[in-house]
Formats: sequence, C-alpha cells, structure tokens
Amino acid sequence: MTTIRCTPLCLRRGAARLTSLALAALLAACGGGGASDDDSGIPVVPSAASITAGNLEGVARQTLVAATYLGDATGLVTGAQVAPGARTLFNFTRAQLDRLPALFGSRTRLVTGVTTTESLPCTGGGTVSVQTTDNNGNGNVDVGDAGTLTASNCVEEGATLSGTISLRFTAVSGDLNTDTFAATAAVTLQSLRASTAAGQAAGSGDFTLVITSTDASTGSLDLTVPSLSVAGSFGGVADTVTLANFRLTSSTALSAGRLRTSSTVSGTVGSTALAGGTVRLATLQPLVQFDTDAYPSSGQITATGAAGSQMRLTVQSTTSVLLELDSSGDASYESNLVKTWASLV
Repeated sequence: MTTIRCTPLCLRRGAARLTSLALAALLAACGGGGASDDDSGIPVVPSAASITAGNLEGVARQTLVAATYLGDATGLVTGAQVAPGARTLFNFTRAQLDRLPALFGSRTRLVTGVTTTESLPCTGGGTVSVQTTDNNGNGNVDVGDAGTLTASNCVEEGATLSGTISLRFTAVSGDLNTDTFAATAAVTLQSLRASTAAGQAAGSGDFTLVITSTDASTGSLDLTVPSLSVAGSFGGVADTVTLANFRLTSSTALSAGRLRTSSTVSGTVGSTALAGGTVRLATLQPLVQFDTDAYPSSGQITATGAAGSQMRLTVQSTTSVLLELDSSGDASYESNLVKTWASLV
C-alpha cells in the first residue's frame, strides 16, 4: 500500500497534478461508492453512528482512510470497503487532469481572456472535452485561470466514465512547473460517474486545495471539503459515503535524510457500510510517516459518534494500531484491541 507520500516531488507536474492529488485524497477518503439516481449533487447524509464493539473496526477503517490517503489511491481498503468505485473515479480524474499543464503551456500566446476547447480521445473509446481559460493569454497558470473536463462515455481501464470536473485558481505565486510555488484551487465534481462490470460509482461535491512548495523536498497541502458525496454499490455491497466540513492537512520535509510527513484530519465522515453512519474526527497527535515506511509510526485520532460514543485510535508502530472503545460516551474506555495496519487499510 502507498500512503502518505505526497511530497513536492510528486507535485512538480503543475496545477492539474496538484488537483488530481487532492482528488486522490478525497475519493480514497470516501473509500468507494456506486451509482445514485439523484443527480442533484446534494449529499444524502447518514445519521450519526453509535460506536460499538460491532462496528469499531469499521470506524477505524474509515478514520484511517480519511486520514492517510493524501497523495495516492493505489492502496485499497479491505472488508466492507467498496474501494473499486473510488479507485476508478480517481484514476480517470488523475489521468485527465494531468493533461491540463500541456494544454496551457503548449498554446501560442492567446488574446486575453480567450477560452479554448479541445476534444481528446479516451484509450478505450469515447472522449474528454477539455476547456481552458487563460485570462491573460500568457500560457501560464495565473489567478482566475480555469479548466473544465467533461467525459462522455470515456472508457479507461475497463470503466466507462461520464461527468464533469472543473477547477479555478484563486491564488497563485511562483511557477507551478517548478519546486517553488504556492497555489489555491477550487474544484467541483459534477455527477462524475464510473461504470464497470462490478458496479457503478458516482461522486458530486466541492473542495478547496492549498498547496505550497519551497523546494524539492519541502511542502504542504491543506484540503477543505464543505460537502462531498459518493454513493452506490460495488460487488453487491451498497454504501453511501459523505464528507462534511472536512479538513486534511499535510506537511513534508527532510528529517535525518528521510522525508517526514505530518498529517491531521478533522470533520465529519460518513459510511453506511463501514460505520453505519457518520462520525466526527479529531486529531490529538498528528500522524507521522517517513517515506521509507509503509505506514505511519505515531499519531492519535478520535472518532465520535452518537451520544458521545467514541473510538480512540493510537498508532503504536509502523505495524500496529491500538483501538479503544467508549460505547457509552462517559469518557471511560471499557475495551481495547490491537490491530495490524495491514488488517485495517
């Protein structure tokens, strides 16, 4: 599994790459999904889950996925997690958004504010329409520049995809094709759908990404999600997953010759399949992971459900995690168990 590896090295391909990394975090945090008949984009938010011994591990899985998948969705959650939906949406978006820097940079100088549209073929059939607006016509990403990608029966890696991804840059400094820059992008998913032989996935919502890079090994990411929903069924497992008032931060720098990433997470995460509803996450101690480790080596997060019921998750090492349960909400943890990282993510 690949978890917290989102360093400036992986951001060098420019603004579209940055946005795709945020989507990776977002969809992996959602952990899966499927089709929904509601195209309104309004999330169907599950009610608060009561945290018990029966769903403790599900709550832990949902917490860890939300907190650790910052730059890659190659790892998949096991058990009830319907990750194929999230992975399909992520892979498609990442591949298509990677095209945007070339579309900005390869154009000859344009008349100020000109919007151009280009239709690009998908590997298995169908198309992606890419619309870019370069406000000052300089071929670089600047404040106010925007891009919209619309998939029409686009077939990639065995999945047929439709829907729209749009982004607009609200702050830019430096050159996003180098290791020294800062950028803020607002991103919207509009009924982004994926259909495979195993099922269907659909996601709608908004998020804002702030990325800063000072050199090839030092940078930060701040992802905020007012509202996002992924819903449906994969492999016969139905799930409605939501994020609300969600925030994820990550900072990476060299430490004793290794890249060290420190991450925090907060906000409400819901999964009907894993937790049976929503839980509210809070980071007591940041999750810390080194680039040479498969999993974080320290950190502590709580997940609070209905009536104050709570799970406290404490990272013991790069191989194990301690889960404590307070099912009655009386601030007393009546039971605990130790799980391996591999069994949870």
